[in-house]
Amino acid sequence: EMNADLYVLGMSATPVINNLTEAKSLLEMITGKEYEDLNTARTLTNALEVFKQMTLNGLRYIPKYQIAIKELDGSNAPELNIDGTHLLEKLLKVGNQNYLGAERILLMEKLKAIQPYLKKGLVIYSYFTTEMIKPIVEHLTNLGYRVGTFTGEESMEVRDEFKESFLHGKIDILVGSRPIGTGVDGLQKVCDRLIILSLPWTDSEYTQLKGRIYRQGSNFGEVEIIIPQVVIPLADREWSWDMQRMNLIRNKKTLADATVDGVIPSKKFPSPETLFAKSLEALKEWRDRVNEGKLFSINRKDLVFPLRPEIVEQIGRRLGDFSEVNRTWSVSKSSTTHERLHEHPEEWYYYHTLYAEKRKSWEEIPYVEIAKLIKRKDFVVADLGCGENLLRKEIPENIVLAFDHVAIDDTVTACDISNLPLETDKVDVAVFSLSLMGTNHADYIREAHRILKPMGFIFIAEPQAKWEGKQDELERMMVETGFSRPAVWRSGNFLYLKSEKV
Repeated sequence: EMNADLYVLGMSATPVINNLTEAKSLLEMITGKEYEDLNTARTLTNALEVFKQMTLNGLRYIPKYQIAIKELDGSNAPELNIDGTHLLEKLLKVGNQNYLGAERILLMEKLKAIQPYLKKGLVIYSYFTTEMIKPIVEHLTNLGYRVGTFTGEESMEVRDEFKESFLHGKIDILVGSRPIGTGVDGLQKVCDRLIILSLPWTDSEYTQLKGRIYRQGSNFGEVEIIIPQVVIPLADREWSWDMQRMNLIRNKKTLADATVDGVIPSKKFPSPETLFAKSLEALKEWRDRVNEGKLFSINRKDLVFPLRPEIVEQIGRRLGDFSEVNRTWSVSKSSTTHERLHEHPEEWYYYHTLYAEKRKSWEEIPYVEIAKLIKRKDFVVADLGCGENLLRKEIPENIVLAFDHVAIDDTVTACDISNLPLETDKVDVAVFSLSLMGTNHADYIREAHRILKPMGFIFIAEPQAKWEGKQDELERMMVETGFSRPAVWRSGNFLYLKSEKV
């Protein structure tokens, strides 16, 4: 009021977590106005009203950090996929809404599994504290580590003392809960690994927690998030409270998405009690089916393409929807995915059955567009990640060597495409049509370079959204591998690249 030239810049990494209070306060601080009409109750209508004001008065900026983040869980690190078969009866005895009781039962198995990941300068997180933090601390202390806590159950003085001791190397491991996930800075200077023994409940809380070490000012080039997951393998699916929690975080749009980005959640966010009751119900249902001899298993003779609707429904209960399987393949090394699909080929059939259905609504099909560019009929073509081997039908006069994790028929070779059973300088054209899936996709491109003849062509088609802001990275990867600077164009929803082996 005293300074007419005063300008205020308000910045918040996460203005919304569980309610709209902080977002409203931020607006009032930067504008100097009162927003009495903005209700902070946790509803979609209120979130979208706040989103309007955030858009009018601010901007959304997501910085690109110069550090890599690796998230390891049971889907891409076998040692973090913990067999919990022996815990079945214990879990069935907990109450329908006693999810905390289940967390305690699962805890000791997770503590055993994370032992190879323990080291000095480590943060361990548990969303729940009651009867969780004490056994964690005792386990670590018995292994010889100096341990401090940051849980909110200590006095502020003690909590701050533990934090400072951790930052200065006087204690080895800091065990925290919800308070460590918000507003704690400095951990990025000494910590490059975070182990989560009990997940946060929302995506925004999970993002904030990762941001303790994955943030500007980090002293590390790469940080790791480690998430052990206890799994009980059933006859026709897997049961895992941990995976359900992780899937909820990854798939659910939250209040924060609506407020900050205007994204409308597709479904109501369930309470912990509701989610656990449904989860336990599924486990009990399976136990009853075992007792009654009503198990339904998938045999390899059932794996015909496309899968029958009842098989799709059955596998979907275990694997989730198309986007979840897509994500799992994308964040895993191809060797891990190949090993899993070799043991469980129904996952591959499930994915491609759903994929084929999705393609029916596309205006443009990438493999069809690439086929139009292969002019010479004498070219030998390698279709890498061929799926249903449909490119072969578009160029029937060419020899097409097709490769994928699972062979849909005898015209396809089942293999990991980062390690092809082909001689060097063997083919004229290498094609990746929406198949750069896996954390080691650079290995695919190197393998394509190896099998191509000199001056042979490589064609790549990828979703535009996947490489938004990262197209230069893909082009640079190709040039560094030994390809010419690629020709790049966009069409429909897809990004296309064409290059030559030089």
